[in-house]
Amino acid sequence: MIRRYIQVNDVHLSDQPPQMRTASYRDDVLEKLRACMVLAVEHDVAAVVITGDLFHRKAANHTSHQTVQDVRTILSSDIPVLLVPGNHDMARGSGNLSGQPFVSVLGENVQLLYGTASDGLLVGVPWDNAWEGERGAQAIADYLVNRQRPLVFAHAPLTPTPNPFGPEARGWLLTDDLTKALAERECAPLLIAYGHMHNRLNIGAGVMIEQGATSPPLYSNPGALSRGTIADTEQEPMVALITYNDGAALLAAPTVEVRYLPVPHRPAAEVFRLREHAARTDREEGIAHLATGLATAETYTVTPEALVAQLEALPLAEGVDATTWRDGIGYAAAAVEGAAT
Repeated sequence: MIRRYIQVNDVHLSDQPPQMRTASYRDDVLEKLRACMVLAVEHDVAAVVITGDLFHRKAANHTSHQTVQDVRTILSSDIPVLLVPGNHDMARGSGNLSGQPFVSVLGENVQLLYGTASDGLLVGVPWDNAWEGERGAQAIADYLVNRQRPLVFAHAPLTPTPNPFGPEARGWLLTDDLTKALAERECAPLLIAYGHMHNRLNIGAGVMIEQGATSPPLYSNPGALSRGTIADTEQEPMVALITYNDGAALLAAPTVEVRYLPVPHRPAAEVFRLREHAARTDREEGIAHLATGLATAETYTVTPEALVAQLEALPLAEGVDATTWRDGIGYAAAAVEGAAT
């Protein structure tokens, strides 16, 4: 028997656009969510699984009734929809779902996937605020003890490479650590489809077999549907098409395959405020280079005229063009003048 699922990751629907997004953000994300359901029909899936962060705002008073109703309408089709709670779907600092917009879309056809589903195949692992490092990997593995080759859908900060947010940042789990924890508990999921990490995991397509083995699972993360931040402009919105074959017809071991499907969307230039972002970046770079120049100066002045004269006498910082340098001088002079008044 073959069953197909579509994984939708990090929708982050919001009435108000995130920073550097245009005012059409809400409507753009709703349109992409509709497109996901169209893809589900086209590929005759058993269910659509949203791996967390359906809404961007936790509190119901930050998400309008109209937006919630629009989501309910889109998800209310003949195809079941399963929701795995993410950190944006829970009350801050706890696993409490009460009063969250996330709960308001649940209904006959939209169900919570939290723990093992009734079919015994799917396992939903919700967000846990304590997840990090080996401890977090063990916490995920604990959900899967005594489960026979399940398909796992989690909202988890998994990454195949360390330090995804920089060497000083915390709050992520290595897939290698999770694979090790699964092997120690003799858990052998066929698949771990996860969210929270907005960057797509470039795995291509793959197949896992060997029923009952402790071989590493196939990982799936199609990336955030929302493209919520300016860092995601180059990432094409996608969903994961997951095909499960229980092997019964051929008396073989079960297999699973993952393939990413593009979701129709507007170009980045139409949904991100790229010019404003570029201007802000230039300004920040100018200020940073200015600070470098000031650090090498022997004296400091507080009048705009004296400051400009002193800075113009400094050599350009290495790798900085003259226009950026002049802009930095202008910003500094304006700041001093504003402070003086």
